[in-house]
Amino acid sequence: MLLGCYVAGLIFSLRTHADVFSEPELGGSGHASEEPHGMSTNVAVLLLLLATILTVIGAEILVGAVEGAARAMGMTDLFVGFIVVAVVGNAAEHFSAVVFARRDQMQLAINIAKDSSVQIALLVAPVLVLFSWVLGAPMNLVFHPFELFGLALAVFAVTFVSLDGESNWYEGLLLLALYMIVALATYFVPA
Repeated sequence: MLLGCYVAGLIFSLRTHADVFSEPELGGSGHASEEPHGMSTNVAVLLLLLATILTVIGAEILVGAVEGAARAMGMTDLFVGFIVVAVVGNAAEHFSAVVFARRDQMQLAINIAKDSSVQIALLVAPVLVLFSWVLGAPMNLVFHPFELFGLALAVFAVTFVSLDGESNWYEGLLLLALYMIVALATYFVPA
């Protein structure tokens, strides 16, 4: 059901923002390029599988490196999960959001940032819980009240900032300040 809603949201975004995803027209003819794309479907699927495998390997290396560095620097698991992994793990989404924001496509930039979090919360986390049960090492989704407060604060802040459909440098500065406050708070929460 949740996956269906996520797919429906993707279809909605692709239809309402079709101009963002379409190829630019060439010359004065008014027709888009009719040349075939340089990659077949089979090659694209194979490339996607290869990228997925490389991403898994990179994630394993990242987790190993972060564990050692976090212990050496005295970071708690909460700080590593809330701040370090969130920043490093979503670097591609952050880069894409910045690129579209620089092109003055703020709605798309905000959707990229928000939908990444929604995907983790509604799809990845429940799948990981079910998969951990299959592996015999059950994981739960029980959160500490501090974690819930931090998540709720972030959701409310982003909602209020994006409600009017406009943004400015001051709102961005306030969001960064809120992020720093949450980061400092999670750093000093006892393990």
